[in-house]
Amino acid sequence: MRRDILAATLAADAAKGRSLDIADDTVYEAARILAAALDEPPLRGNLALRPVNRALRQALALRLQGQLDFAAEAFDQLDPAMRRQIADRATAEAQRVAVARRNPRPAPPARQATGLLQALNARRVEP
Repeated sequence: MRRDILAATLAADAAKGRSLDIADDTVYEAARILAAALDEPPLRGNLALRPVNRALRQALALRLQGQLDFAAEAFDQLDPAMRRQIADRATAEAQRVAVARRNPRPAPPARQATGLLQALNARRVEP
């Protein structure tokens, strides 16, 4: 739910012409979620999304504000139905991330050393 509110807030700010600051961690996280959504089928490989995806990836990798602005402009040029599809995928991805953070997978149990490794670990080094 919080991610939906965040996404709606970011979209409203962008629509009002406010710049989204890539240095802001919430904007960075929203951009990361959007990039993950663009990698999901059927969006993956769509040629119309290539400029958005490339600019978004560069913005994330290097925290470049200009690339984030370019990605936003390229996104605005997309067909409204495509933008809605991307927004739906991004919302689903945000929900998946939120659930994963609430319910982290337990770490696998540590393996006991056997054989030679156990012998080396058990060996005492005497001065």
